[in-house]
Amino acid sequence: MRRSLVALLFVLLTAGVVCGQTGPAAHEFELKAGQSVNHDGGRLRIRFVRVASDSRCPVDVECVWAGNAEVILELRVKGQRGTKTLRLNTNAGPERPNEGSYGRYTLKLAGLAPPRRSRQEIKPRQYTATLQVTKD
Repeated sequence: MRRSLVALLFVLLTAGVVCGQTGPAAHEFELKAGQSVNHDGGRLRIRFVRVASDSRCPVDVECVWAGNAEVILELRVKGQRGTKTLRLNTNAGPERPNEGSYGRYTLKLAGLAPPRRSRQEIKPRQYTATLQVTKD
């Protein structure tokens, strides 16, 4: 029994190294457009303001380019004045980041739903962002 526990502990510890987890663990969650959520015991408030643009390739079309959607988030950190607006992108690049920081927190846009379809409009409140938050 003791050997089994030691072996399991070894596997779990090395899994973090193999998967590349060297920094703080990310907390992943979904947030609907227009909604807010408190994180880290209320120290961080995240509001999904809206999708500013959505040129992602529809799933029922073959595209040369994947396209991009830009999400606007508003962050408020307890103890800091004001808010910070982040513009995060699904197709990250040098001029289109998919992550941003405020205070000790880093937010990453991990996904955006629903996927686009060629003959279907997505209403602003139908969007759901998948976000990852890490604390330095």
